[in-house]
Parts: sequence; C-alpha cells; structure tokens
Amino acid sequence: MSLNVQYSILLLFTLICAGYSHPQCLDSQAPFTPEPDTPFQLCLEYQSFGCCNDDSVITQHYQGVMGLISASDRVTCGHYIQNILCQICSPYAAHLYDAEGSPTPKSFPSLCPSYLAGFTARCSHLIPYITLNPTAVLAPSLTYCYPDTLNSDNRTTNLGNINSEDNCDVLCVQEVANNFFPATSAKHANDGTHRLFLVEQRGMIWIYLSNFTKIFPPFLDWRPSIFARSRSYDERGLLDLAFHPEFRQNGRFYIYYTTRTEVGHVTRLTNHAKPQVSTINMNVANASNERVILDIPQPAFNHNGGSILFYQGFLYLFTGDGGKGGDPYGNGQNLNVLLGKALRIDVDVANRSYGIPNDNPFLSNPNARPEIYAYGLRNPWKCTLDRGDPLTGIGYGRIFCGDVGQDDFEELDIMERGGNYGWNQLEGHACFLHSSPCHNIHLGDYVPPIHVYDHSIGRSITGGFVYRGCESPNLNGAYIFGDWDNGRLFYLRGQSTGWSRRNICMGSADYCVGNGLSGSYARYISSFAEDEKGEVYIISSIKAHKDMQGGRMYKIVDPS
Repeated sequence: MSLNVQYSILLLFTLICAGYSHPQCLDSQAPFTPEPDTPFQLCLEYQSFGCCNDDSVITQHYQGVMGLISASDRVTCGHYIQNILCQICSPYAAHLYDAEGSPTPKSFPSLCPSYLAGFTARCSHLIPYITLNPTAVLAPSLTYCYPDTLNSDNRTTNLGNINSEDNCDVLCVQEVANNFFPATSAKHANDGTHRLFLVEQRGMIWIYLSNFTKIFPPFLDWRPSIFARSRSYDERGLLDLAFHPEFRQNGRFYIYYTTRTEVGHVTRLTNHAKPQVSTINMNVANASNERVILDIPQPAFNHNGGSILFYQGFLYLFTGDGGKGGDPYGNGQNLNVLLGKALRIDVDVANRSYGIPNDNPFLSNPNARPEIYAYGLRNPWKCTLDRGDPLTGIGYGRIFCGDVGQDDFEELDIMERGGNYGWNQLEGHACFLHSSPCHNIHLGDYVPPIHVYDHSIGRSITGGFVYRGCESPNLNGAYIFGDWDNGRLFYLRGQSTGWSRRNICMGSADYCVGNGLSGSYARYISSFAEDEKGEVYIISSIKAHKDMQGGRMYKIVDPS
C-alpha cells in the first residue's frame, strides 16, 4: 500500500475492550509478511507482519521532525513520535484509524488512555511538527488502541478448560481429523454413504469416510481457479459446497468461491454436473466439467459471504455487502444489487443458468433483482438449515445465519421471505453508529435478529447448526455457534419468551474421559459441520492463514 499519507493529529481517547477482531489494513486488504530482504529502519514491530512493504516514507517523516526539535525533546518525545507514525503499518491499521467506521479514515491512530496521557503531558507542544492540521476529537467508543494492539495475538493456540463462566454448560470434544489447511465448510451429500466433504479455503475438497479415514487423492482440486492472496486473515477462497438433493442420481454439486475475471474480482457460483462425478471412482470429481451459474462482482476485498444450501429444491446463496467499512456502496439496502442478500434460485431449469422461483418476494418489483429472497446483510458467515426434531419435525426448514458485525454487535438471524435485516441502517438491534439520520430510521419488512451479543463477548460470529443427532440427546434443539475472534462457543434455545444464550465450556480431564474426549480445541472457529446422523462438529485452526496447515475437526460431545 502507498505510504504517501498526509498526517494530521487526531487525539483519540479510547476505552479498552478485551480482545481484538480480525486484522485489516487501511486499503481493506489483509496484512501480510514483507519479503525477507525488505529494509525496515523505524517500524521494526511490523517488519515480520503488518501493512507496509517498507517504512521509508515514515522514516523520512520521522527524521525530518527529529531535525527540527530540540535535543531534550528528541530524548523525551522521540519514541512517541516514532510509534505514532508507525501505526499505519500495524496489522490493525483499519481499526486504529477507524477506516471501517467511516468513508474517510482518521489521520491519527487511536492511542490507549495511559499512553495518550503520557504523550499529551510531555509532547503536546510538538503536535505542529507532526501535522499541519491539528485537531482534537473525543471518541470514547472506539475499542482499538495502541499499544494494546501489540498484544492482541498473544493467546494460547488451543482453548483449554474453560469451566468457571457463569451461565455455562460443560461439554467435551473429540478430535476426528487434523493437519488439513484452514477450512471454510464440511458437508455430507445425503446419499447414505456418510462421507464428509471438507472444503479447504485454498481450493481443495477432501473426503472423510464415516470412520474419518481421509481419502486420497482429493475429491476436487480447485486451486488454479481460486483468487485469494497468501496473507493471513484473507477472507477469500473456496467458501462453500452444496450437493443437489438428487446428487445420488445426477452427481451434481455446486461450489461458491472467489476468482478473477476480465471485469475484476468476483464471487462465483458454479455447477459441476453429471458426469462430473467419475463413474469409475465415486470419491473423485471431474474438474473439467464446470458450468458457471452466477458471477457477482466484488467492489472490495472482503465481506464475500460464504454459504450455499438447498431447501425444498431451491438453491440459497448468502452474500456479503461487498466490503470495506460501513457498507459505503449502500449494497445492503439496495434491491438492485445482489450483495448483502440471501438469494434463492432454481437450478433445475433447461437452457438457462438458473430460473426464479414463482414465489420469490421481489419477482414483480421492477426495481429489484428477482433472485433476492431477503436483504440487509453485512457478512453472513455461516448459514445453515434446521433438519427439524427427529420425532416431531418441529423446527424443520428454519435457516439460521450468523451475520458478522462491525463496531458493536454480532447477530443471529432466521431468514424470512422478503425480510430486511437492517444493515447498514442497523447493526444488531441498534442504530448503526454512522447511519444518518440515526434517530429517524424506517425500514420496511424489518426482521429483528433472534440474538445479539456485543463486542465484550466476541467480535466475529461463526454461524453453526441446530443439534439433531442421537449421541448427545440433551443438546436436541440447541443452536450451537461460536466466535472466530476468541474461539468461544455458545448455544441458543428458543422459548415462548424468545431466545436465550448459554455459554459452552470445555470440561476438565476428569470430565472428558475415554473415546478420545478432550477439553481443548484450536482457537480459530471458521465453520461448523453436520453429518448425516445429525452430529455437529467444530471446524477450526491454529493459524488464520489459508496456506498453513493446522486445521482440526472436532465432534461436540455431551458425556453427561
């Protein structure tokens, strides 16, 4: 990214909040590791991982200031000036400069209260040397500040015995697969084979048999078609997989991924049709038989959404708002675009890529795309179908979505036909901080979230599944989900008065006994999976980098 930045002072008084969300640079891209021989002179904290290719422009600025101030000021204030200037290279630069919350990023990073107090007490007279446009702004609601961001990743790789929380139910996990690359999904084909198809973000799909033996070669190697950079925290890649309801007969499956075309970066839905699955080996797909169903141009590098599923014969696709902060393109509430939406299409039509179901809610609206089923989403990650109670069928057909928030809230929604889920006018159940006018919002067809939690609990929701298996009957009807940022697990239960959340804690070694049970799992919860029997699995990784092995899959077990 360019370092030709005009600096101006912005004194940010901040509140400290435990934990930090996904790293992001000012250009909305993921941080990266510079080339090994990249010369860094000043910002050595970010030489191994950050948002700058080098720090030459920052060094020139710093040296210029040092040449203008007194020797005593150089001793007292030099380190403050150095650290402030270097925050543009921080892997959390987008948050420190509030680039997600405003179309115009701040020009001075957020400083933690004690650090800011020290700077202003000793060095406030030097502000004119740092900037030509000094401005004082109070921003007490921001939650990212230097130097706390330096310690944001100093956490344990595995989350261990968390059993002292209030409102907590103790469970165990059983590791069933490991050593794969970070995964975005795992699906069964509902074909009676009990295979799980694990989707790696980098573009590989692997089959695990019912005993979790991994099949070689992979079911599909789609790496040449994937567009995603080799950076930690890049959201792009192979995002999901769905099997046609008649897969056993027609061999058709669908994938959703990011790629590049002549018009730029798109998310793409494709159909791999019969004879896509080899008649010789049912565990290997024929990668040469792809049919593009839909390309959706992406204006930025993030918020791609990431779920596809079938319900009642129609394919549902859940898209993000197109990226950057605050939905600057207004896609969430714009019915003329497919971004920030739940889409529903009919893939069983002849001579066309897809058709539109007759009861899609905006079919007769000339100012709306007919594919839209619901709208007002920010970055739905992940959306799943409730198969219903195994005895009564209660709950069947509900589609749950975890929608990742921005400044304050994460939310869970149940999709309704024609529903408006609020973004970017609302975040969670509250007015979005940057919407205007905030006090006079009227949203037609608004559907409130079934559950919201604030950023003191977690910062990046990962949607899960309603448990409908047999091995842990106490969990029947519980919607299990997690948070990618801090690795916490939760579940919801619906009641006549609404939905209530309970924390899931991991049991101790004395509680999780036998059958490979454990009380720890890898931190980064990227997805959940459900097998043909209704058992639910955590998919997580020890690294948030698509090209680094460290993936794990765990069955959730209630041993009580």
